[in-house]
Amino acid sequence: MKQRELFTKKALKEVDSIREVFECWQKVMGYERRRFTYGRKQKIRARLRTFTVNELKKAILVASNDPWWRGKNDRNTPYDDIMNIFRNDERVELFLERKESNEDDLLPDDVGDLF
Repeated sequence: MKQRELFTKKALKEVDSIREVFECWQKVMGYERRRFTYGRKQKIRARLRTFTVNELKKAILVASNDPWWRGKNDRNTPYDDIMNIFRNDERVELFLERKESNEDDLLPDDVGDLF
């Protein structure tokens, strides 16, 4: 294969992975109308340099099950946007460390097909 074809395949795979994480976030958080913005793409792309697609999905699930991140905090403000969940690698690590021992309990019935 030519180098250009390899680059194109790699770029397409990256775009597919970014889209997969974004769509998981939309479904899990119930934000189907939220847009696939440049900023969100960049946050996901940056985290994919360190974490797998499934690890990022697990971080989303943990955030979705934490009342504080969903808005039950002293400011009554949700912090469940991709920009917050994927702010940096350390934040994703915190979510992954906090995941429940039984991950099946984290999965809402309608998102089991995302994994």
